[in-house]
Amino acid sequence: MATYIVGYVIIYVSLVKLILGAEVFPRFKPYKINIKNVSGLFDYTQYQPFNMIEKELHKISKSQLKSVEAKLFSIGTTFENRSLWALKIEEKDTRKLKKNIVIDCGAHAREWLAPSTCMYIINKLTLEHPSLRNTKLIKRFNWIIIPVLNPDGYAYTWHNQSTRLWRKNRSFTEKQINFINEKNDELCIGVDINRNFDEEWGGVGAPANPCFEMYAGDKPFSEKESIALSNFLNTTINETLAYISLHAFGLSWMTPWGFKKQLPKSFNEMKRVAQIAVNAMKKLSGVKYSIGTSHDKLYPNSGSSIDWAHSKLHIPYTYLIEMLPGNNKTSSIDMSSFMPPPNMMVQNAKDILEGLSAMALSLLTPIRM
Repeated sequence: MATYIVGYVIIYVSLVKLILGAEVFPRFKPYKINIKNVSGLFDYTQYQPFNMIEKELHKISKSQLKSVEAKLFSIGTTFENRSLWALKIEEKDTRKLKKNIVIDCGAHAREWLAPSTCMYIINKLTLEHPSLRNTKLIKRFNWIIIPVLNPDGYAYTWHNQSTRLWRKNRSFTEKQINFINEKNDELCIGVDINRNFDEEWGGVGAPANPCFEMYAGDKPFSEKESIALSNFLNTTINETLAYISLHAFGLSWMTPWGFKKQLPKSFNEMKRVAQIAVNAMKKLSGVKYSIGTSHDKLYPNSGSSIDWAHSKLHIPYTYLIEMLPGNNKTSSIDMSSFMPPPNMMVQNAKDILEGLSAMALSLLTPIRM
């Protein structure tokens, strides 16, 4: 059995002051993350580094399950040559043609809640003795889950305290290197993957300055991660009924569009399904999600994956979900919300699986767009 001794990282909210030079009013107490994993076992109650996630995916794909088949495959590689893993979970020994539900997590590196939630969902859908509800989900749909869409950035957030709040990937061009040399600012590295899709690319909320966190890249699909996801979705265009991108934070279940206030033609249907999902989560734990477009609920944004998938591929149901915690109602900087403690991570994962289950069982196929 492999032994992993990487060391310890202590996450303190005060690191935000180090990065931003701003006063911070933390919502969560500092907590300690043990990166040293002597046993090599995957703990679903704790945040996990990329190498452990990768190992667990391979383990699941090799498991001999009676009713479920888990196929692991790579949709591409990153700038630093990490694999972009996807796991397809489907009913075993069936010839029935089914629609896909595709979920990605971790497009933004610092949002550790997202990969952990995807791994939790994978775990529950691939249990040897799944619940009756989960069995129904597998019988009705194929589930394709991409647990870490930005593995380079995610791995970087595990380096030390000063890198924990990194958002972008870790790619760079000659232009960006020149910016770094000129400004002495490492933030000029990387691209925001969720601003790099070819739907109103470079518009509102997608700056052209490489030294901004939401830098959209020097052209649409300049990034290996966005290219890989777009190529994969293109190959499954006729089979994919729903595409969901999980993020943190804000407690919002959102539809297109991000780049304009106008509602998509199928907004009422997407809202109907979203309402069923958030009602299910509220019934489970009392959590309250709002529903609306990402333009209205988040902020105006361009070049997002859900806008592109809905507009260009005509995937009927596309959602951006901002998970726990809710937005801080004060005007203070609240970067600690990207660092919820592990107990909140577990409750969030339970909520999201409940919501996605209710969503899946409420989808209409096909619907008009």
